[in-house]
Amino acid sequence: MIGDHPLRGVLRALDAVAGVDDDELERRAAERGDAALGVDVLDGHLRADPHDLTLPRPWAGVIREQAALIDETLAGFVRGQALVCLFLGTFYAVVLTIVGLDFGITIGLFTGILSFIPYVGTTFGFVTSIAVAFAQFSEWLSIFLVAGLFIAGQAIEGNFLTPKLVGDRVGLHPVWVIFALLAGGSLFGFVGVLLAIPVAAVIGVLARFVLGRYLNSRYYRGGLPTSGPPPRKGEDGTGGSPGGRL
Repeated sequence: MIGDHPLRGVLRALDAVAGVDDDELERRAAERGDAALGVDVLDGHLRADPHDLTLPRPWAGVIREQAALIDETLAGFVRGQALVCLFLGTFYAVVLTIVGLDFGITIGLFTGILSFIPYVGTTFGFVTSIAVAFAQFSEWLSIFLVAGLFIAGQAIEGNFLTPKLVGDRVGLHPVWVIFALLAGGSLFGFVGVLLAIPVAAVIGVLARFVLGRYLNSRYYRGGLPTSGPPPRKGEDGTGGSPGGRL
């Protein structure tokens, strides 16, 4: 039986991680044999996520849940930013071609691709388009028109595309998206702008988790915990006085 198996300590520890009790181990041992059971258990755990074995058992489910939410949020950020790039590339390619700028389609598409990095795409497109416009057009009106198109595109991106397509997908209000970009740029420069929204999105996931825990706690509700025995007098740091609770 499993009680006499040479690897019984390892097997029980690994299956404790997976939530399998001793009775289940005994049943498996009777059906498969001790040696086959040891191979099955070890092989199953070696193929499992190695990080799972390092998680504290009481919080493993919560950690996995929050990690999945963060992964979903970052994936939403990538998809939203890709949509922004697609829209900007199409917009600049079309309007620059309509204006009659040489290489308008090429400049527009490259501007959209580089827009994945905040301000880089717009800066590249603006500088390149103005340089081509100076070389191609003799009248100032066409040059100002090209410049105006990029100003309009930047306004659309900053006030509509990024807050809506990216902010909604990562669970951030448009105001927070703009604030994150401004704060990231002020504190860490270009790197801060690049990482502002994903970092803010991760902070948002963790903040919502902490807020949810607080709203379900006795400190917010003002009552005793919903499970487990009530604290003994003095254990909650209030000396047993109801008026001292937070």
